[in-house]
Amino acid sequence: MTMSPTRVEQQREQRDGRSDRASGPSSAEPGAIRSIRGVLVALLVGALLIGTPVARHSTAGLTYPFLEALPPRAPAILYMPSYYPGDTQPLRLVFGPKGAGFDFEMRQMLPSGGQLIIWESTRYDATVQEAVGAYQDDAKIPGALAAWTVAHAVGSGAAFIHARIGQTLIVISGSLSEADLLRVADSLRQGSPQSLML
Repeated sequence: MTMSPTRVEQQREQRDGRSDRASGPSSAEPGAIRSIRGVLVALLVGALLIGTPVARHSTAGLTYPFLEALPPRAPAILYMPSYYPGDTQPLRLVFGPKGAGFDFEMRQMLPSGGQLIIWESTRYDATVQEAVGAYQDDAKIPGALAAWTVAHAVGSGAAFIHARIGQTLIVISGSLSEADLLRVADSLRQGSPQSLML
């Protein structure tokens, strides 16, 4: 004879069944949680190891590598004199872009019949020889903007002075005394290629 379970027994079975069901997954949970935690910790450590060297570089360089490929170009600065020997104005200006910079030449007739020539270039590879040909340096003289080098052309013996102010190479030549050449050099004022084109 089988007895039907009483209400108390049914409740016990239900409780025991629930407890078995509850204990089944809960006993499996600590192992699963441990393995998930292990994977997460490994991912975090890996991300930190990979991210640390990358963080040293700028994000612009990582996203736009061409931004760091070349050094930034400095603004082109040219110089115009505020003193002209003989109170005459420039006779001729020649100006234009050349390579990675600008070349500028100003010629002025002097009362003596000669010319004052101011040649400038913002190219880093510009040389004095481009302006005057073969030359010989003679001495250094201090000026308001730079230490100028006094030199003479090898063929004609014409005196001139030259200096580099920032990135701009300046050569001032003409049939003037060394003092007058330096006075022209000391009167130079900054300008830009755009202001000369206006």
